[in-house]
Amino acid sequence: MWTTLWRLSALPFAVRAAWLAARLGKPMLASYKARFAHPSDQDDLREAGWGLITMGLRHQGLRSEIWRTLLGRKVQPGEADWVGPGTEVFTTAARILDEEDEDAIRAAALTSARKMAVAGTAHLPESSPMRFASIEQVSDEAALPWAFATWHDARAGEYAGTFMVEGVVLAAKARAEDCYFPAQLLHALSEQDLEEIGASVVEMVRERVGSYQPVVREREQVQEVPRAMSRDVGAVPTRASRDCVPIRWGHVSEGA
Repeated sequence: MWTTLWRLSALPFAVRAAWLAARLGKPMLASYKARFAHPSDQDDLREAGWGLITMGLRHQGLRSEIWRTLLGRKVQPGEADWVGPGTEVFTTAARILDEEDEDAIRAAALTSARKMAVAGTAHLPESSPMRFASIEQVSDEAALPWAFATWHDARAGEYAGTFMVEGVVLAAKARAEDCYFPAQLLHALSEQDLEEIGASVVEMVRERVGSYQPVVREREQVQEVPRAMSRDVGAVPTRASRDCVPIRWGHVSEGA
């Protein structure tokens, strides 16, 4: 399930997949460790790495074992060239989570989500109970669905690694209902542009796997082959700050 969600590339799917991994916990630990040690492909490595991190954040009793696995992973002779950069994503994330206060990371993520809530409801009538006029009006509970709706490619882009670290910190302890907007707010926000969202997902996937073009030999069309194959292994997390975050309804929070 995680791999399928991850292959969609968009951050909301990846964060929900991380939440699922955290809820599964110990019964999946041995499998995730084995896949991290011997990934079959880049998606396998990502599933195992982020799954292990999220388990460790949710289950403190597993954290030491998981962190030893993440930090002790060495590239073995004969492994594919994407393994080294791929594992670096998770060793870096583990070090960040060791060196920085998780509560501070959570607070920063919620602050960004509060800004998104203000921007995302600014078009509602002032009389609407669903409209947030300032970030002070947005509770932690109200901010969480906005954080989980951040529309960004979880694999690429300047802030992809940072978004994933913040996302798994939030997701690790979240309840199922924290991932979704209240029905009253969804009705107030009106219908989403599903065609635009779908096109965005397709473009993210295309960036990863390339697009297909027919190869013609002697005027005979043969099997399509990829025009370009991405070597992306995932963005390395940083603690860089950012002032604007795109959200699913097309609004953008700029500072404030």
